[in-house]
Amino acid sequence: MIHDGSESALDRALQRKDEIANDARFDTSGADAYVALCQEARAFGMKVDTLQGLKEYWHDRRDPGDFLRAVLENNLAKAIGRADRMNLAMLQDIVAYVHNYLPAVSWGSPEAVQEWLR
Repeated sequence: MIHDGSESALDRALQRKDEIANDARFDTSGADAYVALCQEARAFGMKVDTLQGLKEYWHDRRDPGDFLRAVLENNLAKAIGRADRMNLAMLQDIVAYVHNYLPAVSWGSPEAVQEWLR
């Protein structure tokens, strides 16, 4: 292959990426935060949206939805009934995360969850 000195599409894309990264008008912190969340979810063995729901429940006191609320209320039958296939397969990891990282007063019964959400 003879190189004629012209830029390849990849070269132009990499140059543009560097320009955007150095341009103050573009905020890449959201992308960095999402990558970190994906890595954390993978490390804990759960889906990104599941970990995000738990974090929003913990930090922002947002209702996490039916499945996670059942987990937090310690209602195994309801959690299994509300789980999608992936969350069902990851239920042990989700419960371990709740047990090890969420404040004890924020989970364990319907009353504890309701009080946390106030």
